[in-house]
Amino acid sequence: MRSTNAEAYQAYLQGQYFSEQGPNKEDLGKAVAYSEQAIKLDEKYAPAWALRASAQIAMAEGGLTDVTEGFQKARDDAERAIALDPTLTSAYLALAKTQINCDWNWDAANASITKAGALEPGSIEVLRIRSYQSRILGNLDQAIKLYEQVVALDPLSANSYARLGYLLYLAARYDEARVTLQKARDLNPQSTGVHLTTGKILVAEGNPQQALVEIEKEPSAWGKLTGEVLAYHALGREQDSNAALADLIAKYRTTAAYQVAQVYSFRGEADKSFEWLEYAYKQRDPGLPEIKSNPLFKKLYRDPRYTEFLKKMRLPT
Repeated sequence: MRSTNAEAYQAYLQGQYFSEQGPNKEDLGKAVAYSEQAIKLDEKYAPAWALRASAQIAMAEGGLTDVTEGFQKARDDAERAIALDPTLTSAYLALAKTQINCDWNWDAANASITKAGALEPGSIEVLRIRSYQSRILGNLDQAIKLYEQVVALDPLSANSYARLGYLLYLAARYDEARVTLQKARDLNPQSTGVHLTTGKILVAEGNPQQALVEIEKEPSAWGKLTGEVLAYHALGREQDSNAALADLIAKYRTTAAYQVAQVYSFRGEADKSFEWLEYAYKQRDPGLPEIKSNPLFKKLYRDPRYTEFLKKMRLPT
């Protein structure tokens, strides 16, 4: 959809290009800057507002900006885009992401996703977010089926394979996960999360030494530290596990509270895990909706505090 202002449309296209390069701070920052330029040139151009919303969401999700503030700005932009153009799929999808990741309002998110799906039935982005919503609510099989459709429609995206591989890991379908993660690696050797997920599979299979080798190749700094905590603990190297955990907390306490809660749970330290889940809750950590599907929280399942926490998140118990 073009703007009547050619310069605004050009700025929007440049912003879209950088938005698709992410999720790093530099590219997402450029996506925001170009979308702002497009808005200044034509403030009634709805796709520019939706683009700025989605770039702000990616920054908040990646811990690159203040989470609550980032999602609030994104929500305002998405609502503005819808007011300008009630037929714009990307605006409803951006709104749904804020409703899932920050509001934890599953019904409102479902309404936004349904609207987006009705406007653009074959949309890859609609399938992606439907899959995520299924995972959050505990329906992993459905999440996987939806993501298999994403991969079929988008076979050259390393990120798509990486995410499908992660879902297969969550479902303990390790051999399929490995094959899928390898495809992500073939398409992009620097694909974020692929080595971490492979390491988690190896830890789950009782092969922590190989897991550590894999985790050391993870390009994401917080991902590498998270994986090290798990692998060292599984190897019985508690001093090294503690050192990696201290590093993770020192560097990422405001953006990775959810990851800290995960590793404490895996190590069997339930009280500490719940303490960090509370931090994550207060910080509106965008990872928190995944708690129901994450096998690293297995040791908490029988603890009554776990059920109470799910209720607080308005998740099925």
